[in-house]
Amino acid sequence: MHTVQPQMPNNVERRGRAACDVVFTLNGACLALTDDRVTDLVPVASILWVESYGNYVRVHALDGRYLHRMPIYRLARELAAYGFRRVHRKTVVNVGRVARIRRHGHSCEVVLDSGHRLRVSRSHQAGLIVRAASPSVASPSAAVDATRSARAR
Repeated sequence: MHTVQPQMPNNVERRGRAACDVVFTLNGACLALTDDRVTDLVPVASILWVESYGNYVRVHALDGRYLHRMPIYRLARELAAYGFRRVHRKTVVNVGRVARIRRHGHSCEVVLDSGHRLRVSRSHQAGLIVRAASPSVASPSAAVDATRSARAR
């Protein structure tokens, strides 16, 4: 007997506990968030930001939120080649989605093209401004080239 998993609405948070990998599909790079039953392929370009909840990360994408068991430092390392930057100890942002960087005295925040506002810690401000000023990463090969040229300097 074959059972069919019902589709979850987009506003429902999905939970995962297994491995998380960046996979390449015909539509580009996707983040594979796997739990015991379902693997959700989330296009990297649709990810707005990622926030930490202890040993879990909550991935905020255009089509919903995904909760996955993984430390944020590991996911930040995976997504760095695709234009993501750590802006706070709890937050990683897609720099390509940053519409504005606002300063308020010593504090700073980024405004995404979706309208969401995220706090930037003082220790991450300089790196974010430099990264936002550079051209966005268009493809994985461009990301590898950019990484190699940065290492050569």
